[in-house]
Amino acid sequence: MGHSALTDEIREQIALYVLGLLEPAAAKEFEQHLSEGCPVCEAEAREAREAQAELAFAAVKPAPARLRRNLMEQIQPLPEGVSATRGNEGKWLNTPYPGVTIKPVYRHPVTGEVTQLIRMAPGARIPPHYHSADEQCLVVEGDIRMGSSVLRAGDFSWAKKDSEHHVLTSEEGCLLLIVASPDDEYGVLDAVSPT
Repeated sequence: MGHSALTDEIREQIALYVLGLLEPAAAKEFEQHLSEGCPVCEAEAREAREAQAELAFAAVKPAPARLRRNLMEQIQPLPEGVSATRGNEGKWLNTPYPGVTIKPVYRHPVTGEVTQLIRMAPGARIPPHYHSADEQCLVVEGDIRMGSSVLRAGDFSWAKKDSEHHVLTSEEGCLLLIVASPDDEYGVLDAVSPT
């Protein structure tokens, strides 16, 4: 005879059955019940088997490489003479340009050269500017338009000392890694407040 509704007692019995933890006599009795066609118990047993299979698969699936690497970095100290700024450390600073923020991550103690992240929202603009020293730019995410050229994630540009950038825009928004002089026009010193 089939059940009309699922109860906690039935759920418990099915879970024990699927896990192979029912006493042999009780397991045989439950198998007989299933063979008689109880739709409530059949559906719950099917779901329990699927959940068991997913859990078994998850237990043997290796952790993603990035997760493992991040965990190992947290456990093991950095080597002597090496420091790091974690992604959640430091402050994003507003700039005078809507949708553009800067996060300084390193300043060279001798040259003063600044390594910084620049985040531009979709449609944001940075006005034309002059470089007092060489500037390196790696597009980490998104796109950046420099004149008629568009650079995308993984693209690198290098601007020579005394060069000028045209207006910089981003259609999709972007994240840039910039290494430049702190004396550059529109550099890190133009940042005004934490976000």
